Amino acid sequence: MCGDKFIPILTSTFLIFTLLTSSTNGDVTLNGVPSNVYRYKISSAESLHLTFPELKKNTNQPYRLEVSSTNAARIHPVFVVVRQERSIQSWQIPLLVEAANPDAKNPFVEYMNTGRTLCYHTDDSSTYSSSNKSIQRTTKIINARTNFTVTLSTFSTLSVWVTLRALPVDNYFLKTNVKYNATFSPSEPVYYAYQFPDNDVKTVHLQVTSDDDVCFTVSVQPHICPIYDLLDQITYQGKYQTVSKNGGLVIYRKNFEYDGDASFVVVFVAHADNYECDTDAAVPFNKQARFRENRQISNVQFTVKASKKTGEYGIAILSLLGFNLVICLVIIILTYLFYRFGKHYKHDHNTGYSRRHSKTTDPRLSDFIHQRKRNRRMALNYFWHIANIAIFYGLPVVQLMVFYQRAVNFTGDLDLCYYNNQCSHPLYFNDFNHVYSNLGYVLFGLLFLFVTAFRNRKMQSSPGCGIPKLYGLYYAMGVALVFEGVLSGCYHICPNQSNFQFDTSFMYVMAMLIMAKLYQNRHPDVQASAYSTFTVLGLSVMVAMFGIIFNSLPVLIVFFVSYVIFCVYMAFKLYFFANVTRGMRTFVDEARSVGIKQGLRPRRQRLFVFVVLGLLINFTMAISGFFLYPENVDFGTYLLIILMGNAIMYSIFYMAMKMITKERICFEAMLYGVLALVLWLAGAYFFFNAATVWSKTPAQSRLLNQDCMVFDFYDTHDIWHILSAPALFFTFSFLGAMDDDLVNTRQDEIKVFRLYFVDLCNLT
Repeated sequence: MCGDKFIPILTSTFLIFTLLTSSTNGDVTLNGVPSNVYRYKISSAESLHLTFPELKKNTNQPYRLEVSSTNAARIHPVFVVVRQERSIQSWQIPLLVEAANPDAKNPFVEYMNTGRTLCYHTDDSSTYSSSNKSIQRTTKIINARTNFTVTLSTFSTLSVWVTLRALPVDNYFLKTNVKYNATFSPSEPVYYAYQFPDNDVKTVHLQVTSDDDVCFTVSVQPHICPIYDLLDQITYQGKYQTVSKNGGLVIYRKNFEYDGDASFVVVFVAHADNYECDTDAAVPFNKQARFRENRQISNVQFTVKASKKTGEYGIAILSLLGFNLVICLVIIILTYLFYRFGKHYKHDHNTGYSRRHSKTTDPRLSDFIHQRKRNRRMALNYFWHIANIAIFYGLPVVQLMVFYQRAVNFTGDLDLCYYNNQCSHPLYFNDFNHVYSNLGYVLFGLLFLFVTAFRNRKMQSSPGCGIPKLYGLYYAMGVALVFEGVLSGCYHICPNQSNFQFDTSFMYVMAMLIMAKLYQNRHPDVQASAYSTFTVLGLSVMVAMFGIIFNSLPVLIVFFVSYVIFCVYMAFKLYFFANVTRGMRTFVDEARSVGIKQGLRPRRQRLFVFVVLGLLINFTMAISGFFLYPENVDFGTYLLIILMGNAIMYSIFYMAMKMITKERICFEAMLYGVLALVLWLAGAYFFFNAATVWSKTPAQSRLLNQDCMVFDFYDTHDIWHILSAPALFFTFSFLGAMDDDLVNTRQDEIKVFRLYFVDLCNLT
């Protein structure tokens, strides 16, 4: 593959050598005048040589050469060769630009108008050293030479008309924080130079906007001749990205520095079609493609801005750290106050356990706590399982993301990562702020582990009273919250389709843990084992992987149909108390004996209402995601919404059943619940106001890029991280304190909410 890139260079070198060593009898040699238009006809018997003088001293302006033809043919093109003091350039007319659309009828588009900016040479004292794509050199611009000679020739026996003009480039050297305009096409690229002002500026930020829909590539390269400004060359050196209307690059001084000075060039070149920016809006091609070239002319506005200084980084970093630590401190104080003054931490130890003897139709908690030691061991298995999974899942993720970081830096391909280029601050990572804003998950996860250990030690239930103390699932939630921060941070090192799964895997885990814990509270003996729970989670992650990798409508349809069938099956399973076959047989027998109309009437009306309500909610989520895909929801988020929606629905059901059974929710749980709800609602606004989307092309993702909101450092997704971390903590704390009102309630008086889940004790 590397050799393929140098074929155009070798071909151009051979062409130049042939032209320089050949002679014709009908050559025309003229002295060129800048800005004058020259129109001549050339053929195989007659070439044109123009020599242009050096521009005035200290103008800091290179030449730009515009050459066009009205009747040049692909079979015998016009060759343009430009010789300068220390470089040589060549191209041909018509210029062939390859279309990116694989379905194009004509894979190459012909352009009859060409324009190239000529190299701006520095003085002899300027030196440089190169290593792969990391090129460093001086940026002194004294004694620059701008004179050049251009030769136009062709092997055509028929006369070919050629028009030529050379003119100085205005605003070639860019200034900081000044807005510039540039117009270019696939055959008429442009570039400009920028010199870092002083050693204090370590990075600068290039921002690019456009009002049209033309797809183009913007590249940043060392200020060294030759400048690679055509589409088949632009990826050879520097950093580059595709842009439709919005783009940006963070440029490091160290990558373009030598002997204290540093400079680079910004290159713009349009694509022959829009396929790489929007695969659904590719320009079709036909045999008359040469007349479509004006459709791919783009006009952009761009600015080079100085990035933040060390002090500004420090303020933003310490502010977020302080914000999280203050919330942690408040939580620690609240935890102590609830322990010190909360009545649910004070128990009546005279309340003893006595097994009930009166038979009732409703099972009680005491019917599900015969295996106390086994239940405690099974609960702790969740902690050990998730700890092992986190280690073995997390280490390859870290290794892969380090590789991604190196790949981006080495290749210069910024389309590999879906950054918010308008709010991306480099520090150790290319997008430091989005990595660092995950700090809250780690801090609040560790804090939840501490609070869980504190409650496990200090909160003592009366003998035979309250919900059993099975804290293994809570410890698992804390570990999941910590590693959600770690893996989300890894994902944001280089966010894209391939690693989006890392950002959501532990969100799936937390959703499943919430449902498992709520069920465990009332069914300790029949709780799902850690093995079965994480097997289901593994299948969920596998489904997400296929959905993310293939990311197509057929995959979504298969998942949608499968999920609807699964929901219907679970509805029957819940309504018939796990024995679907026997339940359906009973229904058929009743329909035969009393008629279909009477047989359809539900025997368990309250249970029927809850089952139907659950079905409707799941169908609503599935159908909504189906119609929002892929414009507003990707497959990974779609699956996450379904899992989190079921966790929320089960939590609401659990609270509703507490109210129905005349239990109550203590103040501690209510406080945590209100705080969680407020943070979730606020965070949801920023979550859906996304600044990137990996399910589309990189250029389409950049259309969503937004400016920073907080400290001119954090954007909407950072704020989502900042708010969702304490929201998860308060959600877990709410679940942990939800049944504190039962610490002195005898277990044979606590109901198990049979309406929704299976009473395995009464299956026979």
